[in-house]
Amino acid sequence: MKYISYLIFSVLFLSACQDNAEVVTVGNKPDTSVVWLEKLDSIDRDLLADETMNTEKGWKAFTAFRKFARENPDHPLAPVYHMKAASIARNIPGKTLMAIEEYMTVYKEYPTDSLAPQAQFLVGFTFDQNLNDAERAIKAYTLFINNYPDHPLANQATDLVSILKSSETDLEQVKEWENQAKAKK
Repeated sequence: MKYISYLIFSVLFLSACQDNAEVVTVGNKPDTSVVWLEKLDSIDRDLLADETMNTEKGWKAFTAFRKFARENPDHPLAPVYHMKAASIARNIPGKTLMAIEEYMTVYKEYPTDSLAPQAQFLVGFTFDQNLNDAERAIKAYTLFINNYPDHPLANQATDLVSILKSSETDLEQVKEWENQAKAKK
C-alpha cells in the first residue's frame, strides 16, 4: 500500500514538472544540472520498475533527489525533488521523520510553488498514517486548513481532524456517516 502511494505521488510529480522539462537555464546562469536531471530521471524510472519498494534502491534515490534539491535550491525542479525524496522516505522503515523534513522544506522554502499546499497537507498525513501521532497530525492539518482554506484538500483535512479528534470507534463513525447520508436523501 505504501509503495502504491509512492507510485501515485511520482506520477503526480512527473506530470507537475512537465512544464519544466525543457529548463536549461536558471535565472541568467547556464544550468549545469542537465546531467543530474538525466541521472535522477534514470534513478526514478529504475525505482518505479520494481513491483515492491527496494529499501537500498529507495535510500539511494532519496539521497540523490535530496542532494540535487539542496545543492540547487534555485532550480525550478528543486521542490519536485524534495517531494520525491519525501515520498520515498515515507516508505523506508525508520525514515519517516526525514520525509516530514522534506515536505516542510517545500512549503517553507518554496511557499509560492504549486506543491507547497500538498507538501503541508502531507506533513499531517504522514504524522497520521505513518507515525500514528494524532496530536501532531491535527496541528499540521489545522495549519494547512488555515493557510489554504480554499484548497481542494481542505475539506479532506477538516474531515481528518474531526476523525482524529473523535473518540468514537471506526465502526461507530461508519454508522454515523451512514445515518448522515440517509438523512440527506
